[in-house]
Amino acid sequence: MDLRWPDPFSVMRDLLEMSAPSAAAPASDQNSAQPIETSAKTVACNGGGGALGHPVTYYTFGDKPQIDCRYCGQVFVKK
Repeated sequence: MDLRWPDPFSVMRDLLEMSAPSAAAPASDQNSAQPIETSAKTVACNGGGGALGHPVTYYTFGDKPQIDCRYCGQVFVKK
């Protein structure tokens, strides 16, 4: 029986690999949520997973009709 502690770097690497999105599909294909319609000029996205989400990012529409989150692919549409 092996009673040694696991290497913390290998544990972290394994956790990151389990939570990393597959490289086979673009982020927009991985997000099954519907587009969010808003009349705001600026939107924020945190991935919606609480602690399992991503850093909060803010996006401004400007003259664009829609914005895709660069982390999770959530689509925000200007009304």
